[in-house]
Amino acid sequence: MPTETPRGASDPARAVMRWIMAALFVAAGVLHLAAPDKLLAITPSFVPFAPQLIFVTGLCEIAGALALVTRSLRWWAGVAFALYALLVWPANIKHAVEGIDLPGLPSTWWYHGPRLVLQPVIIWWALYCAEVIDWPWRQAALTTTTDAARSGEADQFALSTIDESHTDNYALRHRRSSFPAIFTQFVTRN
Repeated sequence: MPTETPRGASDPARAVMRWIMAALFVAAGVLHLAAPDKLLAITPSFVPFAPQLIFVTGLCEIAGALALVTRSLRWWAGVAFALYALLVWPANIKHAVEGIDLPGLPSTWWYHGPRLVLQPVIIWWALYCAEVIDWPWRQAALTTTTDAARSGEADQFALSTIDESHTDNYALRHRRSSFPAIFTQFVTRN
């Protein structure tokens, strides 16, 4: 019987990254709940119901952190955190450009520059540690020890040998190879 092993399925580095991200989002969520006035200062003026949104965001960050470390919710948490990191970029830009002084944070470009530049890394990190995407430039694929794998029929063979109740989840979670594919798979899931 062939053995199917999803690449990165038990990757300890990915698990460590996941727990670090969860801890950071719990800390951010607590900050949103404990000191919303600090975050209100950097919220762009076009954001409606900013105080309420900051409160709800804090709750969502904590809930998302819990979801990130829960296998059945991990994929959704990763996508949500990636979108969240994209959506808070305007607040980070406002904080940098207007030089808003927040206690405990430096007000120099030595802080703001890397923070703004690393925002795409945070987006990737959320997607990677949640197993939405694989390591850059390496296709997420199944590895098998069968002739089917060597002849290019690995995907069809592997999917036919997996217990049917897990086929959907397995195929969707471990066949991702690029960021645009996320949206196709999101639509497929719904």
